[in-house]
Amino acid sequence: LIEEHAGDDLQYIRVNGTVVGGLAGGGLYAIHLLLGLL
Repeated sequence: LIEEHAGDDLQYIRVNGTVVGGLAGGGLYAIHLLLGLL
């Protein structure tokens, strides 16, 4: 039971990290594009 619960938590953290990382990367990319246009 404990291992299954830990696995769910790790998967949640992994997905969460991917989403946050993607948003951060996209945001930095957008800022880079805007600065390049200015």
